[in-house]
Amino acid sequence: MRHPDGAAPRFGSCYFVLAPDVSARATFTYLDSHQDPIQKGTLEELDDVLAALFNEAFTRDFAIGERNLRPAGLLAHLLERLPEPYEAPATRTPGRNLDHYIEAQVHGDVRLEEDVQTLVADPSFRDTATGHALQRLCERYAIECTWHMGFQLAPGAVPDDFRGPTMPPLAAHFARAGWLHAAAVGEAASTLKRSPTTSPATPGIAPLQQLTWLWHVLVRFGEPNSRPAAQFAHP
Repeated sequence: MRHPDGAAPRFGSCYFVLAPDVSARATFTYLDSHQDPIQKGTLEELDDVLAALFNEAFTRDFAIGERNLRPAGLLAHLLERLPEPYEAPATRTPGRNLDHYIEAQVHGDVRLEEDVQTLVADPSFRDTATGHALQRLCERYAIECTWHMGFQLAPGAVPDDFRGPTMPPLAAHFARAGWLHAAAVGEAASTLKRSPTTSPATPGIAPLQQLTWLWHVLVRFGEPNSRPAAQFAHP
């Protein structure tokens, strides 16, 4: 659906846009493969996956993260929008798609210098060690680099009825300069790997699992990151 925050932001704040020919050596499942869905296919035999996609648009007015989408609109998107050049994501509204996606399993190596066209990064990494590392990687492999709008959320705005009541105290604990964002969540993950007991997470639930839920809260409720968006490399 060309969402600027990626097809499945539940899995992370940055993503690669792969070259189109990679799809020729991929298999696809409708929704996550861990559910073992019956709708599977390849680029040449995608009928079952497409049938599930159009059925959802017909019965729910919804498909893979896009609301108010009827089959005619979905068909127009597939035929007209997908062939268009990739749009700069920095000023576009995020899709916040946590649960609905077509999963692709790429067979064989994914090589940065051959298979990756663009890296889309979260703006909270700008001017950080992570951001500089991403820039060096893209310069080395001639990958176009850009930012999406990002997410940030004040701890006081974190709800206690989405992913559980431990989310507000977790957000307050790991926020940086009054904001929760992708860089803060990443820093928290590194801290928890070194010292798992430093988290105020609920006993009996893995701290890193609760941090994953906190990231889902940020994607679902975060506002656009206020830092100005711009490209940081032009290979």
